[in-house]
Amino acid sequence: MSVTAGKIFRFVIPFNTFKDFEDDYNLTYELLDSNNRSLTYSNNTWLHFNPYRREVYGLPLEEDVSKWVFWVKATDRDGASVREKLNIQVQQHKLNLIFNHEFSLHIRIEKQQEFPHYVDWSLKVLRALGKIYNTNMSEITVRKISHLQELVLFTWSNDSLPTNYCPKSDIEDLYKMLTANDHGDPSRELNIALQPELRVKKISYRQYGVCEPPQTPVTQPMNFSPLLRNPVDHVNATVGELLIFKVKDDTFYDHEDVDHRMLNITLLTADRKPIPADNWLQFDSKNREFYGIPRKAGRTDYQLVCIDTGGLEASDSLEVIVDPPPKRHYNVEFSMNVTNELPYQKFVNSAAMQKKFVEKLMYLFGEKTPNNFHFLPFKQTYDSIIVTWFNKSLPINVCPHEEIRRLQSILHNMNDKSISHKVHAVMEPDFKVSTIKVHTLGNCKSKHPPHEPRPAEIPEVEKHTPHSTVGVGRKLPPEVPVEEHRPDVPPIEDTAPQSRSDEYLMTFIVPAVIVSIMLFLASVAAIVLYRRRRMGKMNVEEDGRGSYGNKGIPVIFQEELEEKPESGTKAPVILKDEKPPLAPPEYSKSGSVKLSDADSTEPYQPPPPFARSQDSGGRQPQRPPKPTPTYRKPPPYVPP
Repeated sequence: MSVTAGKIFRFVIPFNTFKDFEDDYNLTYELLDSNNRSLTYSNNTWLHFNPYRREVYGLPLEEDVSKWVFWVKATDRDGASVREKLNIQVQQHKLNLIFNHEFSLHIRIEKQQEFPHYVDWSLKVLRALGKIYNTNMSEITVRKISHLQELVLFTWSNDSLPTNYCPKSDIEDLYKMLTANDHGDPSRELNIALQPELRVKKISYRQYGVCEPPQTPVTQPMNFSPLLRNPVDHVNATVGELLIFKVKDDTFYDHEDVDHRMLNITLLTADRKPIPADNWLQFDSKNREFYGIPRKAGRTDYQLVCIDTGGLEASDSLEVIVDPPPKRHYNVEFSMNVTNELPYQKFVNSAAMQKKFVEKLMYLFGEKTPNNFHFLPFKQTYDSIIVTWFNKSLPINVCPHEEIRRLQSILHNMNDKSISHKVHAVMEPDFKVSTIKVHTLGNCKSKHPPHEPRPAEIPEVEKHTPHSTVGVGRKLPPEVPVEEHRPDVPPIEDTAPQSRSDEYLMTFIVPAVIVSIMLFLASVAAIVLYRRRRMGKMNVEEDGRGSYGNKGIPVIFQEELEEKPESGTKAPVILKDEKPPLAPPEYSKSGSVKLSDADSTEPYQPPPPFARSQDSGGRQPQRPPKPTPTYRKPPPYVPP
């Protein structure tokens, strides 16, 4: 069987093509393609088959020109079948290369269920065109059918028009028969012919070949590459804080595209590759801004590329510097549990989701800049994501009790201590919050405001709603306050103030205390040893005193004697028979001394002194000194 591209064809299989001994001609027919796939319910081929009428029909186009092999299959009641080959040759239209016009209908299918195959509604369009043109469908050649969009496109040409010259007036007449005005709106006759299943939205036509107007060569204007005027060079960020850096409008300039909004700016890696989707830093080409929350400190190089409308580009090499967070002793820590409806990996690896979360917090607390929020690393539990942050706008030298109470009133209802409706309205539906915790630190941990309950008595916030997930911990009664302060339990994240105070304590305070204790113990030991030695000497002296003191006169050794000269102030001793001293001798004037016989006696020797008796003075007579022995005496005996 031979058919022409662009022409509709029909073929009915004769009823006596197959015969069965039991069922006679009451057989079930089916059309298969070369791969043994049924065409009865297929809408992807140009050929269709109606098993009830045993009709093969189709509308091949120019791209379907080829030889096609199909199989006609007949099946009886018992499932036994037989098939026969059907060859169809699609030939090219003889006027395919000399068409000088084409018309197009933009159609909306109102009742899709009425047309199981696109050939079905194409047949309805062909019948409507034949009725309006008062001709049969053989003069219409279909050029194109697009049936995959919401508005289908049906394009055809009329074979009755001459092809050796341009029948411009005839083409315009055919166009006016289908339209109601010059804007391409469909005529009333066309709408009536296609209603109610089809509705025409627009009609257009185009001229080809000899009817196509000559094209004037257009000289392409000179295009210059964009210029880099104000380079970015450096972008500074801080770990745990949302970075939003907007590229200035005068960063690039193009001579042709004077308006900076016509330039396309993108961010690439240092080796000019697209930024990975899980990278912490992303670039919004529409708003021309960098955004993201860095996770660790470091330096990374990027390329900021600007492309003009002509395809020429310019680039700026920049460096993103991520600094560690400054050391601050925060007084309060906030944490929020987001339920597992949001996957953890999606939130952690999505800079856009993190930016949206920070923007919602800014709106919730009335903050004007995202730099007031410092986030700790995100954590995951079995049913939620834990987001912990500090508010840098709060003072750190003193405890801001009033500000903390104001923020708590935003987070929870004061009557039943549940999560406030404002939190749900702002955070949902992107982030469903199940638990909110407020931990006091630093100055607020040791000092409590007057006429207020102590933070240690305030438990964690629980969301008491029927459709919510209760946070980790026991369920709290409605009258329990929302805020939680656990002095013995550290916060969800390790805070910098606690770690710094612990480091100072372990580095300076503990060693000083240990050294002081050691010095004290050493002093006590020295005092004890000294006292024991002194007690030993005293015992020895007391024992010696007890041994010799009871016998009367103490033993005095030779070396213990001290020779004391007699005092010159003692009164002389007058004896009973004492005579006055003799007169001094007389010497002669001649110088010779002559002694008389009477004077030849021995010289006068005074008697030895006598000690006073016991009655006179009560003192013992002084013993004469003993001569020092020539040998060395043994040391004195000391009793133990």
